[in-house]
Amino acid sequence: GTLSIVDNEDSEENGTAWRAVRVAKDADDHEPRPAQPVDLSGIWLPGPGVDFRKYSMDLTPEAQAWHDDYLFHLDQPNVRCISPGLVALIGWSGYPQEWLQDDDRMTMLFEVGSEVRRVYMDGREFPEYFPNSAMGYSIGHWDGSDLVVETRMLRPNVRDFRGEPISENARVIERYELSDDGNLLSAVIELHDPENYERPPLRRRSWIRDPQAEIYPYECDPDSFFRQLHEEGRIEEYMNRAHRRL
Repeated sequence: GTLSIVDNEDSEENGTAWRAVRVAKDADDHEPRPAQPVDLSGIWLPGPGVDFRKYSMDLTPEAQAWHDDYLFHLDQPNVRCISPGLVALIGWSGYPQEWLQDDDRMTMLFEVGSEVRRVYMDGREFPEYFPNSAMGYSIGHWDGSDLVVETRMLRPNVRDFRGEPISENARVIERYELSDDGNLLSAVIELHDPENYERPPLRRRSWIRDPQAEIYPYECDPDSFFRQLHEEGRIEEYMNRAHRRL
């Protein structure tokens, strides 16, 4: 089933308390719907506000031990201009992205890191071999007017700024829904990685279409990171943590 959030009318002030009620899903909800593609092309800006989320994940014992030894300033990939990876980009990035849509491919251009992602829509299967990368290998299909994307072959990385690990065997499943007026894109993002998580972490994000927005060049200079380490006398500490860099 799913959870439905409803107003608790018994609270002293209406609208200040909420409760979750589990509702049964119809069997038809699991049946794929005929493809009804919608236009997702254009530049999308992060929507206002934040989603419902929690920061303490159900980590496996091995992942918890790895996480307990995480030092943000020394271990976080993007502080030294290394890609934070797909999950972080779509989960917390505050930068715009541009979508280019074709019948057999969706191309996503992220301003942050000047990253490029390709989602293949031509019915192919995942290849037997493909080098793992920050963006992974993505295959998508239409479920009605919803875009569903599965990504595999990710390079090991971290899920968020807290340093929770992602293994090379992880799968990411995203479902994108376009509003009726075509201006709001909403997504539910699931990370399936049983090596590190007892239950898949979920994120919900939204973006607003803005035809007037621009994608700007992204500048990142790792020299500033290493210069600061040198000035603080922490270069040796950084080098001794090479095993922490995924």
